[in-house]
Amino acid sequence: MKIGKFLAIGLLSIFIVSCGSTAVENEKTSTTQAPSIKDSEFIETLKDVKISVLQTPKAADYGKPFTSSFIIQVRNSLNEILPDYPVTIEYPVSNVNEKISFETFATTTDSAGKVLFKPENTDFTVSSQIYFYPTPVSNKKSTIQAAKEAGTSTKFQIKSKLVSKGAILFIWEYNEKGKPTTNCYSVLSELQTRGATVGNAPVNQESYIGAPIETIYKKNHEIVENNFGFLIGGTVKYESPVEKDADKMWTCNLISEIYVIDMTTGKEIFRKTYKASEKDVKYDKAVSNCKKSISKIIVDNLVDNL
Repeated sequence: MKIGKFLAIGLLSIFIVSCGSTAVENEKTSTTQAPSIKDSEFIETLKDVKISVLQTPKAADYGKPFTSSFIIQVRNSLNEILPDYPVTIEYPVSNVNEKISFETFATTTDSAGKVLFKPENTDFTVSSQIYFYPTPVSNKKSTIQAAKEAGTSTKFQIKSKLVSKGAILFIWEYNEKGKPTTNCYSVLSELQTRGATVGNAPVNQESYIGAPIETIYKKNHEIVENNFGFLIGGTVKYESPVEKDADKMWTCNLISEIYVIDMTTGKEIFRKTYKASEKDVKYDKAVSNCKKSISKIIVDNLVDNL
């Protein structure tokens, strides 16, 4: 079946808006119900459709709008633009404990075969993808999957509140004997390289390791009040002794338990375990590289989720 015939029929279908509050700059949905075409015929037409990303806006700041729109264009195999073509947009709307929720919005291309889209909700942190694909003619899994495979995606990022709000740290490094030795400078340094205002918590003595969250929060909040957005606490320990293998390489395995307190509410909002492993012919190098590695893993994850 030719793509023109599919469009003539398909444009009579209802396109359901699943997120009515979303800002779409060229919404053109139909309101007339008509007989749907067969799924197999729809899937066949996908061979003649190409969706391209023309513009991806820069990452938005937490709670602030994107400075420009996502723009895509739909063409056929002859490189001809397809106006009034039904497109579904699937994009992140929340990120809670690393579980990203998506919503979909159905619209159509404008006279230039384009869709311009600027989501309103940026009150969360995320580093993910936004998807654009032909609107499926049914809810059959195989049809939806085929439509998505015919579509495209691009980066969808809202910057971390951690960077703008800053943090104080109460993270202790342990030695191989399982004893706390010093505050973890490598995590602090890694956060600073991301542009975050950070420092060690004013109350972070060894005696507070394992103290209730409420106590750690109260003692530090009395001093810094709400000048920092978060308190990041936890430990970095050796998961196993640093040993030399048959190839005479030293192997260092570290494990870190990290939690995050919202300094406004005093509530724990995040907790996770991280691991890293590094090898080197030199013992000191294996250890230092492993500390850098686990710190980067921790900070990457925190920046993507706070």
